[in-house]
Formats: sequence, structure tokens, C-alpha cells
Amino acid sequence: MRLSLLSAYRPTRTSDGRHGFTESYVTAANLWGAVRVHQNEMSLIFREGEDVKVDDVIIADSGCYRVMAMMTNIAAPMQNATIERIQRPIFPDDTACDGSTGE
Repeated sequence: MRLSLLSAYRPTRTSDGRHGFTESYVTAANLWGAVRVHQNEMSLIFREGEDVKVDDVIIADSGCYRVMAMMTNIAAPMQNATIERIQRPIFPDDTACDGSTGE
């Protein structure tokens, strides 16, 4: 399996002072992993110890994905997460879902 350098963005919520919130994304980590499609389910395979959490947005060459669930296997050197493909959210550095910048 060939791993690629991926970017992870983490959503943060800030109160708007009116019982609501504003959601923005901050860079969480760069990680080594791969997006895989198994029948009708997509997963992210990444190295043990990488900083990946549920709701993180992963930018890969093939698109943008939201982490839906973590599947932990303590004995494995690689970890899995269930992901879903999403439209491009707004990122602070204007990174597109194909890994390019918006310029």
C-alpha cells in the first residue's frame, strides 16, 4: 500500500454571543495515509500515532473527506477511519480539495 502525505483540518466552534456558533477550520496535522474504497464504504488508512479525530477534514489528491468514525486496532501498525466524501469547506489557507491552492 502506498501512503501519501495528507492534510488534516479540525473544526473549531466559537460562540457568536447569541446562543449560536461559528465553525472554522484550523490545520490539525500533516499525516501519512491513503484513502481506500471497499465495496460501498470509504476508509482512511493511516499510521499509528497520527493525530486524526472524528469530524476532521482530510485533504487528499482524490478530494475532501470527513472522518465519521475511528476503528482502533491496538495490535496493528496502521489504523482505519470511516470517511465520507464532502464538498470543499472553507479553509484558512484556501486549499482546494485536489490539494492545490485557489490561485
